Amino acid sequence: MKTNRYFGKIVLGIAFSLSLIITSCSGPHPTDTIPSNSKIVASFDLSHMLKVAEVDDANSIKSLSLLDGQMQNSSKELKSLWENLLKNPDNSGISFDQGVYLFRFDNESKGETNGCSMIIKDVNKFKETVEVLCKDLSLTTESSNGLNMVHISSTNLVAWNDTHMLLISSLGEEASLLDKKVASLFTLDSDKCITSVDGFKELCAAPNDITIWGSGTNLTALSKFNPSLLLFKDLVKDCSMAVHVKFDDGQIVLNNEFYAPKEVKALLGKYWKDDFNKDLYKMFPENNIMISGMVVNFEQILENLKGESYYTDADDMWKQFAGTDIQTSVQSLGNSFMFSITDMNYTKSRFRKSISPVINCALDYNTKKEHKWLTDNLDKFCEKEESGCYRLTMGRNTNMYIAETDEVLFISSEKDNVLRAIGQKKCDSDFTDSKIASHFTSTKGFWYLDLDYNHYPETTKKLVDDSFDKMQKQYIVGNMALIQDIEITSNDALSSHVEIHLKNKKENSLKQIIHLVDESAMKFVQ
Repeated sequence: MKTNRYFGKIVLGIAFSLSLIITSCSGPHPTDTIPSNSKIVASFDLSHMLKVAEVDDANSIKSLSLLDGQMQNSSKELKSLWENLLKNPDNSGISFDQGVYLFRFDNESKGETNGCSMIIKDVNKFKETVEVLCKDLSLTTESSNGLNMVHISSTNLVAWNDTHMLLISSLGEEASLLDKKVASLFTLDSDKCITSVDGFKELCAAPNDITIWGSGTNLTALSKFNPSLLLFKDLVKDCSMAVHVKFDDGQIVLNNEFYAPKEVKALLGKYWKDDFNKDLYKMFPENNIMISGMVVNFEQILENLKGESYYTDADDMWKQFAGTDIQTSVQSLGNSFMFSITDMNYTKSRFRKSISPVINCALDYNTKKEHKWLTDNLDKFCEKEESGCYRLTMGRNTNMYIAETDEVLFISSEKDNVLRAIGQKKCDSDFTDSKIASHFTSTKGFWYLDLDYNHYPETTKKLVDDSFDKMQKQYIVGNMALIQDIEITSNDALSSHVEIHLKNKKENSLKQIIHLVDESAMKFVQ
């Protein structure tokens, strides 16, 4: 019994110590001044980003060096402030270690208010910084009830107290209303802060270089243009999403996460029914400019669309084309879809330029269902060739070729690709042999884009050469010289993983981007 009593005291002691540590660590945070009705919140870990980008001084970046030269002609106070900030941004009095947060919300005047929230590390240093800037810009500071404001214009102001700083820009709101609104942001109750919104903490807890969070309001607006979101209609208003960005050596990594209530999660789960049919890999060329594949539950999509007003008319039109209704046709499909672009056809005459991508598309069949409804009706619209595939004329010099086997439907703008896919033409390699195919072995959805200009077929290179002037081409090829390719993978409907691979694997990706932008900017300046 004595042992149990001592053990209980030890546990209580540890718990009390932990609570003291947590309490002492919890201090002011930029999210304290961000309201819960914000539609977008973006956080930036500037301290880490500046470190990995190796921005040591003004001379390391040409455009910054140019600005530094101009600052040497400014007042003594402004010049001194600039030099101190270059040595250490914390000399401004701002704590960049806790991040810079940008946000946007709808205001009472049916406009939008944009804000930037940061933590003040040294209020005296911050006041000195503001005084120098106000003197140079002929602005004055107004103080009331521990809150300070500098009106840059009627719709733009800076406000701060001892712990927080807000930079606010508001559209459509009167100055008097704006002052009151900004003042209220410094005294938000916990249930009025952005951290009280379901999904915000869950999606934004992990540290990243950049995190962009969007509310259900944005998803509702996007659903008007995104068919996949349109299926969920009013359900998306209770969801939110976040994009996390991390700058590594030789690559930029983005992780997209989706927060959804249980009923939306259950619905989303129905769209990812089975694993991807990798037999489709064998039907595609080894080298592709762009290639993607995904698992699609067509029956579930159709079930959601049946309630739409246009469904009956669409079903009648489909019966005239296919001789069967949409549901019967959909039930004959499998669950895997694959699409690629292998080249660009480009023809140039005296009066006309014609550009068309070489596309390939494959869809697997449900072998337990009858699926000959398509080829049984292709004779009405297409010409059947001796090879067994159908040719559909889309326009001048543009044809689509269609063929099927017992397992798959294949469509391409290149006849040879169709013949290879159905086994009538031999080929030494296919997508299975490509280096990137192994990256997608365990995914339910993938998308790949090759941006290495040197990998492109000669016809595509000619398209770039003939379509852009010298400066545009330098910019396009310059970006291609930086980025090698982009890969997107997904294993469920609630997240996706993006990797942007750069050709230079040794240097940090943010450093490379900064120097590319810097070089581009200097070309315009010069």
